[in-house]
Amino acid sequence: MKNKTLILTGCMGFIGVNFLKRMIRGGGLDDKYDKIISYDTGDLGDYNEELHTDLIEQLGGVHYYRLKYLPPQPDETAYTVINFASISHVDASITNPFWVFRKNACLIPDLIETIGMENIERFHHIRTDEEFGELLNEPFDVNSEIKPRNPYSASKASQTLFLRSLVNTFNFPVSEYILSNQYGLHQHDSKFIPTCIKSIMDGDKIPVYGDGSNMRDWCFVEDTVDSIYKLVNQDAIELHSVYAVSNNYPIISNMEVIKTILKLMNKTGSIDEYISYVDDRAGHDVAYDLTSNIENSHFKKFEDGMLEVVRCITGCI
Repeated sequence: MKNKTLILTGCMGFIGVNFLKRMIRGGGLDDKYDKIISYDTGDLGDYNEELHTDLIEQLGGVHYYRLKYLPPQPDETAYTVINFASISHVDASITNPFWVFRKNACLIPDLIETIGMENIERFHHIRTDEEFGELLNEPFDVNSEIKPRNPYSASKASQTLFLRSLVNTFNFPVSEYILSNQYGLHQHDSKFIPTCIKSIMDGDKIPVYGDGSNMRDWCFVEDTVDSIYKLVNQDAIELHSVYAVSNNYPIISNMEVIKTILKLMNKTGSIDEYISYVDDRAGHDVAYDLTSNIENSHFKKFEDGMLEVVRCITGCI
């Protein structure tokens, strides 16, 4: 019988470290495997590396590679991959579209080729609803057409399409998890919500693209990774399944996000005192809204999740 190895990619990133925390809380996944590998190229510098190191020490026995390419793996092993890895910065993809696209587009082929396609028992792939482009009428769902509108979302779409080509040609064992916008602890400082909180704490103006009317489907990352954890931990999970991991709450605008954060941080006065309008992002999609097809009754309302984030970051409540 082959040894069983779990490979987690991109676990120095925001969603990845929160998934490691969920593994520590729940156990279970590690009981199925003879070996766990955490792999991250470190392309975003030292982002969450100290936290990641602490988490894999708590898990115990995790092999960690911070390299541009995962070292070749032994053929006598059966692998399960949970792929959180991506350069997930839209602004970076506008500033340097070719680098971001190459990194994301080549990530999946390089990873699978290193492991050996025939050695992979299951490949769990994390997607984004940004692959569907701009919301026009009905909310997105698992059957929505892939129509990316910026270099980042195009690079993510390329991953999905490549994996689907392997499914069609080789019956490759992929499961897909489409996520909406995430917020929570350990998110990169350049992201919208950390920028809002840091700006308020520092007494700086919050930069707002355009008129702040862009709308998103915000999910608390701990709820998201809890759902992913439960799905991948199912022995009978359906092969080639596609899951939309989101909540049932209305989408909200960037201005509503700022108002909620100001309220939770006990800031009074007009919102105009705290913001500065900047030129809109090139190719900025107006709205995303993802219809979930999983059990999501435990997903927090935005204000409830943000209260936890604000408390942890500021200690002001």
